[in-house]
Amino acid sequence: MSDKKFDNRRRFERELILMSGAILMDGESTDVIIRDISAGGAKISVSGKVPENDQFQMDVEGGAPLNAKVRWRDGKILGVQFDDQPDEVRQKFGDKLKS
Repeated sequence: MSDKKFDNRRRFERELILMSGAILMDGESTDVIIRDISAGGAKISVSGKVPENDQFQMDVEGGAPLNAKVRWRDGKILGVQFDDQPDEVRQKFGDKLKS
């Protein structure tokens, strides 16, 4: 799935990144790779079972969990939107995000 059709709808610039993380839901954890990220959301690939639930916490290496919801799915690739405020997301990711 190409992200080009979404480029003009995004409020925050995406940063290409490869970072490990996990989604936490119903007491279980599933490993993910964060492919790109912005203050508003991320594209992740899920290594295990794709969550059926559309809301979960995403734990990022070296940071506090983020509340996220699925906006689109393409197999094991998910586009997620963060429920946290953009400034909170920027604080959690530090220099990995542009202002």
